[in-house]
Amino acid sequence: MSGSSRPLDPKHAHHAEPTLAEPHEHADSLAGHPIELWIAYTLRAGVILAALIIASGVVVYLVRGAGPNDPRTLSELLHTHATSVTLRQIIHDAVRGHGTALIELGVLVLILTPIIRVGMTMLLFVGERDAVFLAIVSIVFVILVIGIVGVGV
Repeated sequence: MSGSSRPLDPKHAHHAEPTLAEPHEHADSLAGHPIELWIAYTLRAGVILAALIIASGVVVYLVRGAGPNDPRTLSELLHTHATSVTLRQIIHDAVRGHGTALIELGVLVLILTPIIRVGMTMLLFVGERDAVFLAIVSIVFVILVIGIVGVGV
């Protein structure tokens, strides 16, 4: 015996498990929908981008120290009351190299990544003319957008 779990009989070869070198059936289904690949790439790129922005913010914070309005200790950070921050303010401070603003921007990118993914999934279902899944994904998208915008708060 060679130790392989694959059958040697050719008539049972169709039951063999695919190897890494062999194409999978799922890869063929993705080929028909390039938007599915873009959805996967967008999710991956968003997480990597957010991690890089957050890491750069941490480095800047550690090198430059806390800004005038930033918490200086972990206790201050944990016991500080939440304040309203606008996107314009975050971008303004991040461009000026404030570490906490870079961290906030990275967290915002991380939060927006799955929302963008759901929006792209809506486009996929529009292209497939799948009304049921389009309705479900649209409801999820609206809930996510309302949650991020903070309607009613």
